[in-house]
Amino acid sequence: MKSDIKKLNILVDRSIHLKTKESRILKKYYQAEEDVKNGHPAAAAVLLKLRLQKCRDRIKSNEIEANKLFKNIK
Repeated sequence: MKSDIKKLNILVDRSIHLKTKESRILKKYYQAEEDVKNGHPAAAAVLLKLRLQKCRDRIKSNEIEANKLFKNIK
């Protein structure tokens, strides 16, 4: 029970970190999209989009794991 609570706290901290990271990547992605419209190469936008998707996948997997732990604690 205590270990589940500890793991849940770690997942919450990690989720906060990932949400912040997602926000920073999203800001850079929007800037890269504007740069593409202005004639710059699209490589940066593509790479940022991949990083954004990877970050969102990690957030989703953390949420799933946290829900499982939360059900075990109840």
